Amino acid sequence: MIKTINKRWFACLWFLWLGLSANLYGDWTTLEGEALYQPYPPLSAQEPIDAPFYLPLREIPAPKPSFSSPNSPSPVEPFEKPLNQFYPPVVAIIIDDIGYNRQQGLDVLALEGDLTFALIPYAPNALTFAKAASAKQREIMLHTPMSDITRKPVAKGGLTMAMDRETVLQTLNDSIDALPNVRGVNNHQGSLLTQKAEPMQWVMEILKARDLYFVDSRTTHKSVAYQTANRYRVPALRRDIFLDHERSLTFLEKQFSELMSIAKRQGYAVAIGHPYPETIQFLSKNLSRLEANGINLVPVSKILQNTDNTAKK
Repeated sequence: MIKTINKRWFACLWFLWLGLSANLYGDWTTLEGEALYQPYPPLSAQEPIDAPFYLPLREIPAPKPSFSSPNSPSPVEPFEKPLNQFYPPVVAIIIDDIGYNRQQGLDVLALEGDLTFALIPYAPNALTFAKAASAKQREIMLHTPMSDITRKPVAKGGLTMAMDRETVLQTLNDSIDALPNVRGVNNHQGSLLTQKAEPMQWVMEILKARDLYFVDSRTTHKSVAYQTANRYRVPALRRDIFLDHERSLTFLEKQFSELMSIAKRQGYAVAIGHPYPETIQFLSKNLSRLEANGINLVPVSKILQNTDNTAKK
């Protein structure tokens, strides 16, 4: 009788030990049978002797549920613009190079809709246009000339590779002060300067201090301007489409259609155009297509106000 009891106790202890071993060193699984933990592989001979200590288990993310609570918004990756943030989708159209041709300025200002106008600092008609645009409650930006890869001379108020930090800060501050109601900055040319981290850091210092946004015109795929704005927490966007680097009706139509597609897919889109007669004529006839396609035309600041971007307000 005693031997039978001892055998039963021994068997119980044996199975208990096996269970604990499995819990400690086996693969734990979800209800669907997917592993939550797996053993770390043994250290290889190539790893240094002072390699960090490895726990015997590592965590593997459990599968996400196939549904989400309507009251719990899905998390947004830091420093990224969320997709489909806007309903209905929105578009910002920036008209660059404003301030030289007076008649083109009047024509583009007569367009219906919340266009955003980017003015060249110290251009002959820039100040007059800025006042007229403000009277119509249109948003204006500073279109700051920057060094490009051809190293052409930049206009007054431009930023160059030869400038030190103090010169960049002084030049950009003066340009902003030269126009009323500037809400943000984008680069004119700049295919060289926007590649350089240090000058872009100086630019973002100013914009951060003055509570202005930045739009990277993306005149080079090597630009670091947008990423630098993110690091300095300057509200920032990137150009999605150039409307008119070919001034033909066919090309304008192609780009405008692509702009609407991006907006519907991404939730918003940013286009840049110029005060060319062809562009003005096209927009006068086609801006209404945005609303007809369920897309709102808004100033740049409106997108940034409703975007949980790296560029926090």
